[in-house]
Amino acid sequence: MTDQVVGAFKSAEAITGGAIGSVTHIARGAVKGFSSTAVDMTTGAVAVAESVINGVGKVSGDVLAGTTNAVRGVIQGISDTGGDVAKIAVSVVDGAISAAKDLGLSTEAAAHSAVLGVIQAADEIGGKVGESMKQALIGSASIPKDVLKAALGEKK
Repeated sequence: MTDQVVGAFKSAEAITGGAIGSVTHIARGAVKGFSSTAVDMTTGAVAVAESVINGVGKVSGDVLAGTTNAVRGVIQGISDTGGDVAKIAVSVVDGAISAAKDLGLSTEAAAHSAVLGVIQAADEIGGKVGESMKQALIGSASIPKDVLKAALGEKK
């Protein structure tokens, strides 16, 4: 999937002059694409986040912004398809951290960017669903609490 994502980014870059702006839309569209298949939503969402982040790493130097936007797009796509975003949010953050680390980012920087993407999506979705995502992040043992606190304070 990463090769297809790289192709999409290169096309977006040729059209718009930058690939980062298209990251959210590409991730969101990829989630919508697999949602009608037999792929487990959590597995698919994590795979999309990891592929998009790896694609950003191959096309653009701004992997942190790409991580935030990829996670945001994945969460929006899950919400669009009626998936359980609160359940999936922490897994997507964990996958995004793993992908960003593979590209040489620190765990803390990757976690901050990924959590920020979930928070931005939660704020956009709003209501009980948005709040449930934030509570899932707060309850996660895998996300460093100092990173979570900083991202919750920053929001956008």
